[in-house]
Amino acid sequence: MRKTNIFAMVLSAVLTLSGCSSDEAFTPPTNYPTDGKVRFTVNLSDATTRATLGSNADLLSSFGFCINNEASTTYTYKNVEVKRNDGGVWEPQEQLLWQNATQPVNIVACFPYDPNETGNLANQSSYQVSVKADQTDKSDYSSDFLVYKKTGFVPKKDLDNNSSVPITFKHAFSLLDIHVKFGTEFNSNGLLADNIITDMKVSGSILDGFCNFTAEEPVVKAAGAGRADPVSAETGTFTAATEQNRNATATYSCILIPQTVTANYFRVSFKINDKQYVWTSPSDVTLEQGKKHRLELTVGKETVIAGSITLSDWTEGETITGGEADMTTSADATTHTVSLLEAGQLTKELIDEALNTGSELKIRGSINSNDFATLKEYKPSSLINLDLSEAETEELPSEALVRASYIKEIALPKTLKKIGMQALAFNSELVVTNWADLTALEIISDDPFNSTGLTGRIELPNSVKTIGTDLFHLCTKIESVTVPEAVNYINSHMFYCCDNLKEVIVKGNITKIYTYAFARESEDNVKLTIDLSTCTSVPEIEDNILFGRTPSNVTFKVKKDMASAFKADSDWKGQGLDQCNFVEVE
Repeated sequence: MRKTNIFAMVLSAVLTLSGCSSDEAFTPPTNYPTDGKVRFTVNLSDATTRATLGSNADLLSSFGFCINNEASTTYTYKNVEVKRNDGGVWEPQEQLLWQNATQPVNIVACFPYDPNETGNLANQSSYQVSVKADQTDKSDYSSDFLVYKKTGFVPKKDLDNNSSVPITFKHAFSLLDIHVKFGTEFNSNGLLADNIITDMKVSGSILDGFCNFTAEEPVVKAAGAGRADPVSAETGTFTAATEQNRNATATYSCILIPQTVTANYFRVSFKINDKQYVWTSPSDVTLEQGKKHRLELTVGKETVIAGSITLSDWTEGETITGGEADMTTSADATTHTVSLLEAGQLTKELIDEALNTGSELKIRGSINSNDFATLKEYKPSSLINLDLSEAETEELPSEALVRASYIKEIALPKTLKKIGMQALAFNSELVVTNWADLTALEIISDDPFNSTGLTGRIELPNSVKTIGTDLFHLCTKIESVTVPEAVNYINSHMFYCCDNLKEVIVKGNITKIYTYAFARESEDNVKLTIDLSTCTSVPEIEDNILFGRTPSNVTFKVKKDMASAFKADSDWKGQGLDQCNFVEVE
């Protein structure tokens, strides 16, 4: 009997221990859902995103959600859309289940949801993001980009009291708030009662970028090359002037990709009574991820005076000093910009996107031969204007844009030191629009502009020291050319078949004129004046410098008392040049 009691006690103890073990294995922890379903509580790290987006994510339509379970592909969910229903509950568009209460997983979520993304969000190091160029619609939140990441999420301990994933989205882009204070002179004809600003735009930043979800915290950076069109900002509040000496104010905002914009590229422009005002930052502007930057402008009748840019966690902070800008007639409204952070990144797709709504393309940043190859091979359906003035390169390579016949006007890079052989040749409509800006240009190689549409008066930059042969070969629309002082020769075929050429002005002391320099083949019905009045002696000449021209249609301007020397020179006389007209000048 005693043995029986002992056995009963032992059996009871075993059952008790077994019961404890069973409870630990099968009884759900407090916050773990009994049905194993994934649920959501969604908030924002700041009360608002844009000025019009309310708190607690109440206006977010949906977001993408990923569970990366390294122990099970069955319980891995790559990119599932989660929508907010009419009752305010977030519902995944496919069933999501936890593997169990203790299996650690990595969670990634982002707004807006991208239905085209089929990969695992948690493994994306180059997830494409962008902001819109038109952000004027207060109800459009698609330029926001919100992210959430939690590594090693264990349902047993990390679910909230509602058995939900507590998602707190963070801002991954930058917000620019513009505060405009009107000068009191706007009250001179009555207190300023209405906002008179129109067409508020922010220029200079790249509109495309990438998010790296594999980083400890998701990181967004601007694309190496991307659209850089002006962003039309959302209109905020307007406060009217209440007294003659009080300032009216207006606010605007836009969302931008995090990046550093080089000095003199970041600009804010707007119109008042059809007058264009532009403020340009004289120093680099760094747009930080998750930060709100405040730009304060005071606007007078004729100028914009910038106070400072400040930033912090979607509120205020570090100061970037501004400057002032006069009224201007900016062409940004019709020019579409592609910005390259690294040379060699230009693609046909970027050009297509930039030219989607216009015919003027501006390329900014470092460029190289690969970028020129992309431009040369590009075949649009109509002529375009190409602005490379803010592109950075020292050389326009040989044949860089040869036969790129779609180019109507081109502004060359201001940093150019050399134009290569046939760089722009055989483009019948092409015109260079910014000769005066090319102050670093030193070398122009052979045949660079053959058969182009160059027209009117051209003054080559004073910095040019070397000019190759056939400079303006078959440029039939040119009327006047000025040769810089550092060049002491007229190279062969330099003005060959420039049939409408009326004037060549030489600034330097020309010592030699090479063969066929001014030759033409068509009927000679244009009078040509060649100004050699800076020459201290009669230049040496090769054969046929005026081939096809009638000597009586050519006038040489020479120094006082030198006409007889030109006429008497045996080489000049041998080509019949003594029959040309000679005019002596002081």
